[in-house]
Amino acid sequence: MQRDLPVTSNRSGRGWLYHLFGMMALVYGIGVSIPLAVNLVIGEGWPVIALYNTFAHFAWLPAFGLLAVAVVWRRWSLAGLMLVPVVAFMVIFGVRYLRPASAAASLVLPQNDAITISVMTYNILSRGGSYADTLRIIEESDADVVAVQELGFAAADFLADGLRERYPFAALHPHEVGVNGQGLFSRFPILESQFWQAPGILGAQSAIVVVEVAGRSVEVALHNIHTRHPVSGGFGFDPQRRIVGVDAVLAHVAADTAEHRILLGDFNMPELSSDYARISAAWMDAFGLHGRGLGLTFRPRLSWFGGLAIPILRIDYIFVDGPIAVQSAHVVADTGGSDHRAVVSQLVLMTGDPPGTTGL
Repeated sequence: MQRDLPVTSNRSGRGWLYHLFGMMALVYGIGVSIPLAVNLVIGEGWPVIALYNTFAHFAWLPAFGLLAVAVVWRRWSLAGLMLVPVVAFMVIFGVRYLRPASAAASLVLPQNDAITISVMTYNILSRGGSYADTLRIIEESDADVVAVQELGFAAADFLADGLRERYPFAALHPHEVGVNGQGLFSRFPILESQFWQAPGILGAQSAIVVVEVAGRSVEVALHNIHTRHPVSGGFGFDPQRRIVGVDAVLAHVAADTAEHRILLGDFNMPELSSDYARISAAWMDAFGLHGRGLGLTFRPRLSWFGGLAIPILRIDYIFVDGPIAVQSAHVVADTGGSDHRAVVSQLVLMTGDPPGTTGL
């Protein structure tokens, strides 16, 4: 007598994966979409939304893979849910991945009416030990003006000695609490420099740099800023610590009547924060205009990854205001011993009518 053997298939295994994927994608999609919707409605009124905005650029990335799987398995409702973070990422960051490797804008400049300079902002990390790699990073950048944060006395002495020939002008304000120190190295004369602090600000420096090229000169007001980070008490997160600092910065620069202005430094604010929106509403973000990729500048050593240094946030910026065109901007690959990567931007200072710009 012939017995029918049970028919086996992989349908049950596929069904298990199918349903597991559905549950995971649903939880993920809701988890990233609800804070995004709340942010659009009320902004960063809740600290949890500010925390979400800090890491949203990473939180949205899995949606690309999940969207592809949802389409292959014809899970159209889940695919639609995945489109929320995908579209958010592409709207905010996508254009920076579409730019060519040479992302400098094509500028139409009036003859003899423009001066090109490069500026750098670099949190050098107040620390013990050698600053030789810090010196190397600054030298390799070949920037005309370099603003540094977290300048302690040891770093100030070492860098002043090592950069004296390259940068004959310097305004250094080292601090006994190293994270509060600020400094400026320049190929051009520095008329004045003021160190100041306020609630929410670790250290700030305002200076007038006289840019002189081929017999022409332009006075540039430069504000070198280091605001407080929102992390408090180990794992506490209070964005108000940074908000009051940004308030103080905006009040300070509002009194600056210079025609050409540069605002740069370590702002400890992510690109999706309301603090960034407040500054970028009045100032042009050099990397945002002409940088490529996410431009992550904060690269701490993570103990739970064996001390591996991983770039996680863009918190260092170069902003400009007035008749200044941004030609290019990039993040330096190496940290030079710091937990930050420097940002360098090529700027064009207009001394006549500002030209038009084209390009991404």
